[in-house]
Amino acid sequence: MIGFRGQSVSALHRLYALRRFPTLMVWGTRDRVIPAHHASAALAFHPRAELMLLDGVGHLPHLRRGDFVAERLCSFIDEAPVRTPIPADGRVLGPNSARRPVPSPAAAVEASI
Repeated sequence: MIGFRGQSVSALHRLYALRRFPTLMVWGTRDRVIPAHHASAALAFHPRAELMLLDGVGHLPHLRRGDFVAERLCSFIDEAPVRTPIPADGRVLGPNSARRPVPSPAAAVEASI
């Protein structure tokens, strides 16, 4: 949350949760909302993250340099290590596990009767 007095809330203490995931931080060097020097603090909480600083760009680098950001994001995703997929129902699927259909709530109720 940022107001006329500056930034009043920080999410740095929550960045530890991203350590499990490949992370790309995109920052503009002329960001007046969250200045680029905050990137070093973010990297301290997530040292394996990759930082991309865009020279002369402000707070919305995806709007100012959209093609470049999209290209870099696509290559970052392509280069990311493959992880075991976690479906929406929370089951962890390994390479040898077969995908079984998740029963509907109605089917689960019928099975319990």
